[in-house]
Amino acid sequence: LYENPNPQTAPAFRGAGHSHDILVYMAYLLVHIAWFVLYRTRLGLAIRSVGESPDASDASGVNVTSIRYGSTFVGGALAGVGGAYLSLAYTTMWIEQMSGGRGWIALSLVVFAGWNPLKALLGSYLFGGLDSLSLYLQAGGAQVSAHLLMMLPYIFTILCSVVRHQPGREGPGRGAGGARTALRKGREALIR
Repeated sequence: LYENPNPQTAPAFRGAGHSHDILVYMAYLLVHIAWFVLYRTRLGLAIRSVGESPDASDASGVNVTSIRYGSTFVGGALAGVGGAYLSLAYTTMWIEQMSGGRGWIALSLVVFAGWNPLKALLGSYLFGGLDSLSLYLQAGGAQVSAHLLMMLPYIFTILCSVVRHQPGREGPGRGAGGARTALRKGREALIR
């Protein structure tokens, strides 16, 4: 649908990287938009603060419920677009269990990237590369079980989760005692 019917008329659109569905290009753009919103706008600051410490955010006047519902709505909509991509562009048909655990890989990828969209983009290349590597090794006649090769991305997901969840490397909302510590530090600052 998005391919150029006459490649001679527009040679700039021929070649590698221009044969994907439009959703792929929209995803690249969306990563940069998400990074900008999260790290360069007031809304992004509110989203990150609600993730770090909902109580402290509420105390500073941020509507925690709205931010949570809005973020959940946007995340769900993006997950729906990803599911639509799987069935409409990636395989062009619906198959039971077609996601094959990719949602858990995506969650692990977000944790692995430290909740940064640009790092998540790089991490997705890593996870996708492992998925492709298993297919290339199978096609190349590797003397390893096909089931073991298909497990590569999932094994790497578990390893990344273990490394990321070591003590002292907590994610948002859990570091240094969470909301109670933030409120206590705020009270101490007011007393001084």
